[in-house]
Amino acid sequence: NDKTLAVQISLANTDAADGHVVQLYNGATLLGSVTLSSADVSAGSVEITTGELSDGGYTLTAKINF
Repeated sequence: NDKTLAVQISLANTDAADGHVVQLYNGATLLGSVTLSSADVSAGSVEITTGELSDGGYTLTAKINF
């Protein structure tokens, strides 16, 4: 009964670069963020793991802050 969520976020078709911040939201609530490294950009994706979540439905969106 895992309460955390690991989300793989694609960087394809974005202008993401080393040092940009990717944020994962449930609605307006920030669930986690990561600062991109050159390795993340080269790999074309990054993973964000949330903190502990309660049972229920979630609507996830990811944003890149340039």
